[in-house]
Amino acid sequence: VTMYGATGIGKTSLLQAGVFPILRKEGYIPIIVRPSTIDNDDDKSFAEIVVTKIETEITDIRSIGIELNNDLDYLWQYFATRRFYNDGNEVFPLIILDQVEENFFLNKEKTSYFLEQLYSLNNDNKIFPEGYHDETNFRFLISIREDALYCLEDCIDQFYLEDLKKNRYRLTCPD
Repeated sequence: VTMYGATGIGKTSLLQAGVFPILRKEGYIPIIVRPSTIDNDDDKSFAEIVVTKIETEITDIRSIGIELNNDLDYLWQYFATRRFYNDGNEVFPLIILDQVEENFFLNKEKTSYFLEQLYSLNNDNKIFPEGYHDETNFRFLISIREDALYCLEDCIDQFYLEDLKKNRYRLTCPD
């Protein structure tokens, strides 16, 4: 899902105050990630930053113990080989990529590759090796300023990531 709106309209506040409590009741664990604000070295991909954040927020993660390849399928391998639990109940991480526009301004190439990795999660033609599961046990939400939406659009068009154009919501002020 992509949510966009004017600067300061309250995208993050709406999520934290209105949406997150509802999602928690449904078994989702909202995790806000702002890769642009995380002090990281150039060798760490945005996908690795997301995984680190998930593993910080959810302490009971059960893995089949395979080593991940740091490639286009990195996130797909991560989610297909793990299940997430909280107090013994299976939960589902909802990763909110907040203020994504900053990522485009700071490192467009790295951000574009990350979006390709997200897109790879939607590939229905993947072969699941033994131990992998094919359930969708995660969600992603991209939050971006409306005046920077063109950055996301350009990346989608350049790398043919058309599915990222589905499920968009514009946040506006009531008249």
